[in-house]
Amino acid sequence: MILVSAPGALARKGNWDAVEKLSPGVRISVKTSVRLNCYFVSATDNGLVCSMQVHGPEWTTSYDRRFERRRIKEVRVEYSEATGSAVGAAVGGGVGVILGGVAGGNGTITRGEGALLLGGLGAIVGGIAGRDFPLVHGDVIYRRSDRGVLSSGASR
Repeated sequence: MILVSAPGALARKGNWDAVEKLSPGVRISVKTSVRLNCYFVSATDNGLVCSMQVHGPEWTTSYDRRFERRRIKEVRVEYSEATGSAVGAAVGGGVGVILGGVAGGNGTITRGEGALLLGGLGAIVGGIAGRDFPLVHGDVIYRRSDRGVLSSGASR
């Protein structure tokens, strides 16, 4: 029980320790003026470094991005790209099935064919989009309050 509650207790202390203790390669999002997804590399008292990845049809490239701690409003531990893709595919597929079922039956294709066609297309588009723009987010491990006082804790 102590080991399970330890990460949450660390995050509630309102300090930067939870970020500094992350393992390299953990997927995080960093909120400054915008929210960016990246992979944690390292953190010091002054800020953090993470690896940004850009995907193409048959390639992936990455580069390091540095964030000054004073500009960071929030850090979250995010779910994996595979989870983001799965959620996106489920949502996109569901929307496609509904739209295809409603649009079908007009004489050109049946409702079932429309649902199958748009459901598959929606799943593909949703899976690709969900990888880079996740619909579900992980826990906040660090948050800076508006008054400049540091605070953090798990939120959902």
